[in-house]
Amino acid sequence: MEPYNLEHFSEKGDHGIGLVYYGVGIKTSSVLLGGNFVQKKGDALLVAGYGAIQAGIVNNTVIATEYPKTLMESFMEVKDKKECYSDSALHPTVNYFCLYNKDSTIFPGDSGGPALAAGRRGKWYQVGVLNTFLWEKLQVFLPGKSIIMPIAPYCHWIEKATEGEAKCQNFEPAMIPGK
Repeated sequence: MEPYNLEHFSEKGDHGIGLVYYGVGIKTSSVLLGGNFVQKKGDALLVAGYGAIQAGIVNNTVIATEYPKTLMESFMEVKDKKECYSDSALHPTVNYFCLYNKDSTIFPGDSGGPALAAGRRGKWYQVGVLNTFLWEKLQVFLPGKSIIMPIAPYCHWIEKATEGEAKCQNFEPAMIPGK
């Protein structure tokens, strides 16, 4: 296993994205990467992860108390940053967007998981990476509100780091019935 980190990679900073290369084949299908996705308020995205299902907050830090035994998924709605965080918490240098679901959120353990947008013909495209580390940078935790790092700004780097094996694709987003 060999990690590839963005030049200015930071686990708790502006570029918390990395790739892992496994020297042996893993029998799984590739994820389509959405290279042209621009989030719009009201878009519904599917998120998935193994993050905490029970947690508490101690000294403004989320402490996980129980994790799921199976992969969890939830639909969340894109919100404007100002609807998720106060103006004092906004950091213009941090590349992220915000999702909301009054009954769900991302928690520690979900970081690195996908945010997926529906495309035409039943295809799904990963358009973001779940990021709980940014909660600390933004110094805020609000139930139901989650931070996502978009894939599109990193497409060139992903293609270069994977020597063209992974490529972002342009796609036309589709509406998700009932979402």
